[in-house]
Amino acid sequence: MCKAKILESYDKDDLRVNVGHALAAYPIERDFSNVFGLLQNLTSQSGYSLIAITLGGGSGKSGDSQTFLLKLEVIGSLSSTKNLISTLEDSPRIMRMNSMETTVGIDPNLVSTFLNLDVLYSSIPEVFGSIDSPLPELSQKDEELLARLAKAAPQTQPQIIQLGPRGKANPFE
Repeated sequence: MCKAKILESYDKDDLRVNVGHALAAYPIERDFSNVFGLLQNLTSQSGYSLIAITLGGGSGKSGDSQTFLLKLEVIGSLSSTKNLISTLEDSPRIMRMNSMETTVGIDPNLVSTFLNLDVLYSSIPEVFGSIDSPLPELSQKDEELLARLAKAAPQTQPQIIQLGPRGKANPFE
């Protein structure tokens, strides 16, 4: 069966959701602003305050993935450090922690933590194959990964904001 027929047989909404989860976790661009916002939310959820985000020099390659380096400075309680690491590991975005340095200040319960994170993104596919070539099947491992991505994806509900009338109905009065 050719790709077109197989793709037509898929549930469009289910396919759209799965592709959305995959692209949110492993996008085809650097999307700095989304990563900055995500890290701000994740550090806040773990009881830390984000002090600074610094974009590391250049970008790298890890296997088939592209990476860019982010350096974070956060402050929080020593007891929340494990929660911070866990929250970053469960992030809906694929990141790898390269290093972590923690310093204790005057207050022994308050620590300043410096994290170096590699944020991964995909290269744009260059070869898709012909329309007659077979479409690869998803393995059980692929299905499990999609389920984990769906679980990690932020659950947001669209918000409808209604604005009242603005200005005069007739500006020439």
